Amino acid sequence: MFGTFILGLAAGWAAPYGEPYAARAVQRLLPHDAAPGPRELTALALAAAFFLAAILAALLTHAPNAVALTLGGLAGVLVPRLRERFRAMRTPDYDG
Repeated sequence: MFGTFILGLAAGWAAPYGEPYAARAVQRLLPHDAAPGPRELTALALAAAFFLAAILAALLTHAPNAVALTLGGLAGVLVPRLRERFRAMRTPDYDG
């Protein structure tokens, strides 16, 4: 279960880095006028990362757990954003 959580954490953290690859793959598959927007590309990259993490969890762990994968993915998506928010709170705003 912990291994599945770690795989979900890695998938959520790595999804933004996979967006350019997802955009290139979609551009090759779809015509230019049917290209998805930036939110759809973000969702596609996250879904692809979760799919790969689920495959790895099924291959590497004894009992893959969907709840642990989902919680790990949620933490992987939210923790970098929360860390940036706390870092921004500590930085003084001299323009305001």
